[in-house]
Order: sequence, then structure tokens, then C-alpha cells
Amino acid sequence: MNEIKRGITRVCAAPRHSFVIKDGRLFAWGSNKESELGLGEGQADYVLNPTCIGEHADWEFVESYGNKTAAIRRGELWMWGPGRKSPPGITNPPPIKHPVRVGDDSDWKRVSIEGNQILALAEDGLFSLPYVLLTSWGGRGGELEREPYKIGEGNLWSEVSAGREHAIAIQDGKLFAWGVNKRGGLGTGDKRHRKEPTQIHKESGWTHVAAGWGCSFAVKDGMLYAWGDNALRRLTNSDQPVITTPTRISSRVDFTAIAVKGGHHLAISNGAAIYWGRRLSRNFGGGKARSPENAVCIDESFDWEQISAPFEHMLAVKGGQLYSWGINAEGQLGLGDLTNRTEPTLVPLP
Repeated sequence: MNEIKRGITRVCAAPRHSFVIKDGRLFAWGSNKESELGLGEGQADYVLNPTCIGEHADWEFVESYGNKTAAIRRGELWMWGPGRKSPPGITNPPPIKHPVRVGDDSDWKRVSIEGNQILALAEDGLFSLPYVLLTSWGGRGGELEREPYKIGEGNLWSEVSAGREHAIAIQDGKLFAWGVNKRGGLGTGDKRHRKEPTQIHKESGWTHVAAGWGCSFAVKDGMLYAWGDNALRRLTNSDQPVITTPTRISSRVDFTAIAVKGGHHLAISNGAAIYWGRRLSRNFGGGKARSPENAVCIDESFDWEQISAPFEHMLAVKGGQLYSWGINAEGQLGLGDLTNRTEPTLVPLP
């Protein structure tokens, strides 16, 4: 088992709720109407402040999107939330309201979720997991609809990011993509779909990836590259509607993080948090759609460490403290109210 790191080690903003791991403890807040927070019985539909899930202090990773959540503790995979959707006319079984362990393996490292895709990295490879977590009327959980399916070859995968219809990953510093390619999101130079991971941009040295809606982002040598759908010039300032191969899109250097979901984008470059995209007016009180080259700094500081931006609200860590901003209709900012914020606001953690 890896030694648990101190401080905030993981932030995860889902569209209607949020998670953070601090000192090995897992906290959740926001919408809980489908038991997506994993807090157990007797919880309100909206949890407005960070609330600890259980008593464990050895959580290592958490990922959530929609009502699907997966977390890792001691290398074990845990999941919770709604179970199988029954056919019309048949009542759905009850949801799993608290984390339950899935399977017997204890070598899981990372998980990425988007739409109906759940991709996970383990010591022995990259796997696709079924998005349905089975439940029974007796409340028993921990069973998947099918066994995890191994993707590609080898076991030196370090990063993976699931998009709505495609995915990208890094293996031994090399960049791979697969899935639907109708908008060039695979970066293969064409629009042909791929069922298995296909290497793109033959050079190695890639360190970060983020799959969006029909587009992809990756970092190499601290420089930001992108490809795919260039609607509203969200990738470059050119009028080219589709970019089919990885292309450097910003003159900024030292990119250390990139978060891409929905219509906006957030990144960290040289310690500064920058943003661009079509949803600026709702999240930041104004602004027009901007490409990465014209991205706007969130503030004047250069000590941002982590970011997560799913759709209409953001989480980020600066100076070891958690901040949130954006839409707060379901308490997903963790600030004890339902008021939107247009600038980073400190989130009190227990």
C-alpha cells in the first residue's frame, strides 16, 4: 500500500457535485438526489458543505461524472450511486448509497469517466469498466455488469482521459487514441474511427491528456497541443473547422494541468490558472468565447496546483487550500449556500 500523502491530493468537480481528498479522507457535497455522494442513509437531496464519506483516511483517487463515481483506496476499486435502470414499467432497484468494493484486485491507480465510458489504469494494463453497477433488492452491491475489458497491449500506461465518444491515453510517454473520430478528435489525420488504441504523433515525451467533446488536448515538454473540433475557435484562432493532428495552440509554456469538459476549458501554465470557452458569461460574469492563445488568467497569482472543471463550476487548489466558483444551483461549490460565484472563493474544509 502506498503511503498516504498529506494535504489536498485530489479534486474532482462533477456537473452537479464535488469531491476532494484531503489527508486521505474523502469529502463530498452538492446534489445527492440519486445518492451520488456516497454518504449513506438519511442524507438531504442537497449537501451544501464538504462532508466526510465514512471514517477511512486512506483514499488515493476519486473520479465522478453524472451519477457515476469511482474511487480508489489502498489500490482497491470502490463505486456507488444508482444501479441498473430497469425497463419501463419495472421499478428500479435501490441505489448503492455508500462506497462498496468492486472485485478483488488491489492494483488500481486511476479512473476516468465521461458519458458511458469508465476507463481505469491498473498495474497490469488499461481497462474499460461497465458503467452499470449492479444492485439487488437486499442492498448488496459491488458487482459489475460484466468483467473489466482490457484495452490495448502492455502495462506502462500512465494517463488516460475518457471523452464523450473517444479516449486518449499515454503509454511509456507515447500518445494513443481510440473511439469515434467524426470530428477529428483522435488526431490520426483522418476521420476514421478506431476500436483499439492507435499511436498518434510518433514522438514520445507526453505527460498530460484531456479528452473533450469531439476534441483532445495533450501536453509535451510543457507545451499545449490540441486537435479535433474547432467550433467557435476553441482550439485556435483560425477558421479551420477541424484540426486532424496534434497542433501546438498556445505560446505559453510550462503547462502542468488541463481540464476540459463541456464548453469551457481550464489549465495551469507557469503556475497561473487560465480559462477560455463558450461558457465564460455564466461562470465568470462576462466575456466572449476565447481560444487558448487569448486565454484569460483567473487572478494574478502563480501558485495554482490542481484544477477540475466539469461543466459549469470549477474547483482548484492554491497554496494548499481549496477554491470554487461558477454555477451553484445545487450546492456544488461547497460554500453553504446556493449563490453563484464569479471568482475563486475559499472552501472551508474540516
